[in-house]
Amino acid sequence: MSRRLSCVIVVAPVWLLVAALGAAAAQSAEPSEKPAAVSPAEEAVCRALGQPVALDFQRTPLGDAAAYLEKTLKVPVRLDQKALDEQGVRTDLPVTLKVAGVSAEAALNLLARPLELTWTFRDSGLIITTEEAEAADLVTRSYDVSDLVSSHQEIGQPTSADDLIYMFERAVDPDRYWQRAPEGASIVSTQSGQAVTLTMRDTWRTHRRLPAFLDELRRLNEAARAKPEVVPAQVAPPAWEQKIRQALAQRISINFVDTALDQAIEALKEKLKIEIQVDWPALEQVGFARDTKFTRVISELDAQDALDMLLRDVELAWTVRDEVLFITTAEEANNVVIPRLYDVRDLAGRREPSGEMSYDFEELTALIMCSVEPTTWGAGTGPSSVWIPPFQTDALAVLLVPQTWHVHREVEELLADLRRVREAAMAQKGKDIVPVPARPDRERRLLDALARPITLDFIEIPLSDAVSWLKDELKVQMQVDWNCLQELGLDADSRVTFCVSGMRGVSALAGVLRPLGLTWTFWHGVVWITTPEAAGVQFTTRVYDVRDLLPRRWSRELVLPPPNPEGGFAGSIVEPPDPVTEAITRRVAPSSWNTAGGAGGIMLYDLGPLRVLVVNQTEDVHTQIEALLAELRAARPTAAGRPGPPTARRCGRFWRGRSACVGRSNHSPTWCLPLTARSNSISAWTRRPCTRPRLTRKCR
Repeated sequence: MSRRLSCVIVVAPVWLLVAALGAAAAQSAEPSEKPAAVSPAEEAVCRALGQPVALDFQRTPLGDAAAYLEKTLKVPVRLDQKALDEQGVRTDLPVTLKVAGVSAEAALNLLARPLELTWTFRDSGLIITTEEAEAADLVTRSYDVSDLVSSHQEIGQPTSADDLIYMFERAVDPDRYWQRAPEGASIVSTQSGQAVTLTMRDTWRTHRRLPAFLDELRRLNEAARAKPEVVPAQVAPPAWEQKIRQALAQRISINFVDTALDQAIEALKEKLKIEIQVDWPALEQVGFARDTKFTRVISELDAQDALDMLLRDVELAWTVRDEVLFITTAEEANNVVIPRLYDVRDLAGRREPSGEMSYDFEELTALIMCSVEPTTWGAGTGPSSVWIPPFQTDALAVLLVPQTWHVHREVEELLADLRRVREAAMAQKGKDIVPVPARPDRERRLLDALARPITLDFIEIPLSDAVSWLKDELKVQMQVDWNCLQELGLDADSRVTFCVSGMRGVSALAGVLRPLGLTWTFWHGVVWITTPEAAGVQFTTRVYDVRDLLPRRWSRELVLPPPNPEGGFAGSIVEPPDPVTEAITRRVAPSSWNTAGGAGGIMLYDLGPLRVLVVNQTEDVHTQIEALLAELRAARPTAAGRPGPPTARRCGRFWRGRSACVGRSNHSPTWCLPLTARSNSISAWTRRPCTRPRLTRKCR
């Protein structure tokens, strides 16, 4: 709860300052020259940059590589000899790059970045130069944005030109926001009648990013206009991204035994049919040897999940960069921030009595930042420490999220879960509420498999054999976190002894692992065997449908602290939790929540037909939450106030019993569910402690 409140408190002032900051920039950063027109030579270069190329440079001199690119692209490609000399880069510096099926622009990035160089357009051709030389070559251009913004700019107005500038600077071009923009660079808005124009003075490559960003907004806006109903607008990603997404979504099997990384990469290229590059300079900086070998056998798993497991063994990571799947260090992967637009009209919108739509961006923004990798947003410690700026036109309401590829994957899953509950709520309108399961289908299938009874006769057998037998017997995907096991002095030959007959698979698995000090959790759709410490920091986000437990909108009346004689309040304003949140945080691992100094987060999202709890916690805590919600649902009285299931008994006006009271035992203070004659739902927790033992009063 405190995490949620802190997020909302910080986001709101940012938007109050946007218009003021933009106005100040407009006064102090006037462009110094007239906008430059696009020449035919520049148009030819832009067309050439979009061409697919295939390069195979094996210790090729940099000058020869530039000559080959010029011959292939049919546009001038030269080296900035003066700038390279100042940086100590020789024209005969050997370069190595083997890539195919990517655009010339992506290939130039892959070629220049390891050399700490860049490229730009100058003198009717492409110039390979240094970052300092590029920053000194600024261009001024203007862009008409009248169709995307309103002509008036009021503080807090979410469709002003200043907000558009804020989005570009903060998300699309973060270097500018962090005051690393080239000296003399600026971007300002001007208005003439109904026309609104952005004028930007910056490097040529930055000018390529702004039109692309505006074009994507326009495509989304057109898609939203074509669907006046509250349906999220979607624009197909580039062909190269579609190809990578399809490859990562397919199921693959790998069998790597003492395999070097180079050999594994070639095998994955063959399976996935996509380009994969290794960031050898970054790997060498952390001491990763090229001949490092690893062992991992995976059967029928999504390629992106298999990649995570494979690279985790050698403490590496992957991302998508320059149209290729890029293998690098975890630190470098977290530095690759990708801006992405999400249409959230259906999730943040509310139709007013007048028929117009209003949007609550702050609530949805807080939900995303506080439940998906919380340390990578705002005041967090991650390299993607950025807020989510919203943008709205008369037809569109989007969030522009600048994050890593992996965090985008989690954001997409969260939004998909919210939409799944919303669709169910709309379909069940006026009918009995059937809560949507929070656990993914693949995990529910694993739980069903683990519920089957099995017989074990393990006597001093290797751990690897025991895991293989359990995997085959239960017919589940099961993997071992060997790196963490090594910290406990365990390996594949560690001996296991456990004999049992007719025991549920989940209990048998726990019985095998407990003597070794191990546990298991779900990770990427498999049963992941690891240490309790590692499982305790493996957080997942789930959406719990609580429409049946909170059938009426929860009143968010703020609790004000005592007034301060000198003015204001002597303390913080507190937003009381809803009763289900209070029940969960009191009964389920109380010390693990952020309100008690832990890392777990929970937030009620109550907007339109949605009434869900979004929880970021470990697998063990999620299991306990599912059990508690089942108890609360079982404790609800049925129609006409008749008792519900036998697990809850009626005592006076209250339901008593393990399923009805929120407490550790019947002898400890708990909060009970009130029974009302007109409502068969949980309306609130009474502030009356149930302190007497169950047997001190006869229940009817």
